Parts: sequence; structure tokens; C-alpha cells
Amino acid sequence: ELDELLARADFITLHTPLTDSTRNILNKDTLAKCKKGVRIINCARGGLVNEADLKAALDAGHVAGAAFDVFEEEPAKSNILFGLPN
Repeated sequence: ELDELLARADFITLHTPLTDSTRNILNKDTLAKCKKGVRIINCARGGLVNEADLKAALDAGHVAGAAFDVFEEEPAKSNILFGLPN
């Protein structure tokens, strides 16, 4: 189950299409269920992660790091995640 994965995982990688049920699958509520220090990797689709909620979790130190090669708005010429040290 997703809640168990969120609570136990050190790394979460996303490998799913973007659908109505997966849009923002990682958001403020689901990120709060993650283990402190989790790292998020999204190479699947932009829109799976609420980028503003992720930035807040990164800024707070709850999420230790994130690596993305897809973003909600493509092509990504600017993004709130760009330039963050983590």
C-alpha cells in the first residue's frame, strides 16, 4: 500500500503515467507521511508531484533531496525547484 511505502522508503522513484488518479500523487499530505530524509526521484511524468508542496518539504528539511527530469510545465525554462541545493 502507498501509505506503507511512504512511511518506510528512503528513496521514492516514480514510474507511472499521469492520470487523474496519479496527478499530484505526492503532495503536502502524502509527503508528510514520508520518512524524514526521504529522497524523491521523478523521471516519469510532470504533474505526479505537486512542486510547491515538494519545495516546502525540501525547505523544511523533511525531504532531503529531489531529482527530476520532468516538470509540470514543459519545457521547463524556470521552476521553483531550480537552484535548490537539495
